[in-house]
Amino acid sequence: MKERNQRMEEEIKKSELLNKIIITPTITSATSEVDGRSIWVGNVDYGATLEGLNKHFEQCGVIMRTKILRDKISGKSK
Repeated sequence: MKERNQRMEEEIKKSELLNKIIITPTITSATSEVDGRSIWVGNVDYGATLEGLNKHFEQCGVIMRTKILRDKISGKSK
């Protein structure tokens, strides 16, 4: 019984130690570079097109990608 209690106490100590370790994700420079150059635009008219958005924002610089989220069933923009 004492051995069992001792093993349980050891497991608790290990668990407490693991809980103190903080794991932080590593962000690659490529990811942070892309995030630094990305924007999200909300409240876009449902009739907006990719071409229209590109034309509107072309004065801001080179546009690498434009995406309009669409409902999977209806195909309408969200």
